[in-house]
Amino acid sequence: MAYWREYFAPWILERGYDYYLNDHVTTVEEDESGYGFTGIVSGSEDYSVQVCNINSPFDDELYMHCTCPYADSGSNCKHMAALLYAIEVNEANDSNAYRSDKNISINSDKNSLEILSETLNSLPREVIKSELEKILASDESLRTGFLVKYNRNESSIADYLTLP
Repeated sequence: MAYWREYFAPWILERGYDYYLNDHVTTVEEDESGYGFTGIVSGSEDYSVQVCNINSPFDDELYMHCTCPYADSGSNCKHMAALLYAIEVNEANDSNAYRSDKNISINSDKNSLEILSETLNSLPREVIKSELEKILASDESLRTGFLVKYNRNESSIADYLTLP
């Protein structure tokens, strides 16, 4: 289901992912065909979002609609992306995975490094960069190790050790 990311600008994907992580997707319902979903995503107000033709064998074009002003202009919005992230996680849950506090643990024969590699390869570079920056900003030890390894500016290594 990773192809849906192609429909969004990187910054919209990031904002949609933040909405998903912060529980702005309040409902998700699958239609009778199994290829369409509706949901409510909370923003400045509650927006109704629809996506159609997910995993459809009959039509590979993804159709989306949201009641927010940004989508009214014909653009794909963060509410659509948030719903698609929720659907993706639910599908992963249905195929031998479980979700615990927004972290997905895969319960399969593949090892976690293969799964990590596949996941990273499916994401746009900007999303990976943004997520890495968040991780490094939140962990001083990782940040210091990263900066020492990749910055290669020996005169500022001492500065890295004192970063907040």
